[in-house]
Amino acid sequence: MPPPYSHIKVVREDDIRSRIGEDGHYFDLIDFSAIKGFNVPPTMTILRFKEKLTEKFGTPLQCQRLWWWARRQNNTYRVDRPLTTEEENLPVLNTNSLPTWSNRDDALVFLKHYDPEKAQLRYVGLLSVKVTSRPSEILPKLRSLADFLLMQTGFSNSRMNKFISSVLVSPFNKQEIKFEPSVWCEAIDIHNTFSAGEIITGDIICFQKILKPPDIPKYPSVASFLQHVCDQKTYEEVRKVHILEEEIVTLKHQADTYLVQKEKAVTDMKQATEHFKNAREVGDTEYGHTYKGMIHNTKVLIKLSSSQKLFQQEVSALVYEWLPNGNLEDRIICTNNSAPLSWYNRTQIIGEICCALLFLHSNKSTALVHGDLRPCNILIDANYRSKICNFGMSNLLGPSHQT
Repeated sequence: MPPPYSHIKVVREDDIRSRIGEDGHYFDLIDFSAIKGFNVPPTMTILRFKEKLTEKFGTPLQCQRLWWWARRQNNTYRVDRPLTTEEENLPVLNTNSLPTWSNRDDALVFLKHYDPEKAQLRYVGLLSVKVTSRPSEILPKLRSLADFLLMQTGFSNSRMNKFISSVLVSPFNKQEIKFEPSVWCEAIDIHNTFSAGEIITGDIICFQKILKPPDIPKYPSVASFLQHVCDQKTYEEVRKVHILEEEIVTLKHQADTYLVQKEKAVTDMKQATEHFKNAREVGDTEYGHTYKGMIHNTKVLIKLSSSQKLFQQEVSALVYEWLPNGNLEDRIICTNNSAPLSWYNRTQIIGEICCALLFLHSNKSTALVHGDLRPCNILIDANYRSKICNFGMSNLLGPSHQT
């Protein structure tokens, strides 16, 4: 069953100029992964698709000429052949099986200029040539392009010497310079025909000025510059792997430290409560059990959640400072025949609880509602200072209930 649509990517010359940039670190014509595509029905004709391109880019139909791109042996995509008027009436889906272009008298080549002083490789344009002609015949065109580039960059024409067509980036899977995808760079004999030099549509011709000693820069040729780019990419990949390995070591150390601290905390709680003996238990509510213990010579209260069994994959436990006067409920009903609270202590506790609630409710961005405020959730220390505990209900209420 055919797919519900075809994904077509459209590259304009503006894309070739903008996507490559001016540093030349992208050797090919275009990075197709950075180009947005069009999802079109397989029944849509190429002509109708051109109308969509007019709507998208504003280019009139009569000014559009579509070329078909094909994958080469080194996994790059290059211009392969133009679509004829008859083929534009075919559905988009049928373009996957276009016949081989019979017209091989002409070739569309792409031009890049290399500035060895700046170590900069830039796309400058495209050119249609007769395969029976010679590269020497396009030298005037290359010189004019070079002069135009110099005017853009502010250099004088006197610094420009004779230009030659020096390097071809060809489609063949050679490994003289190892890129991914692979690239083959070779010098062009400007007196041979394009056909004899096996230059075909989609090839890239790079040109530069002739260098004379002692003015030889670090990367004097396109081949040496591309090798530098390759080495730089290799270095960056090694550096990224090294950074990743360091991050893994750091994360492992953090995880090991966390496990050690967690195991130590569990051991401390077990020792403080004598493995949670009933004799150590001082409270039992619907939320869990509480135990009295001693950790590092400090009296503490350990509260275990009843929602999880202890010491499984996550330990649900809280450790508080030990408050000898228990909670407010016990003090009100005088548990264990304790003395009733004085009126001074009662008014002091009321004032402290009101101040605490005012603080919790006052911050609008992070306001908090306790949701379960009652005497058993108010703890009293040795000096009868009050502390609110058990904020579990505030999490259940969620942000929409926070005021």
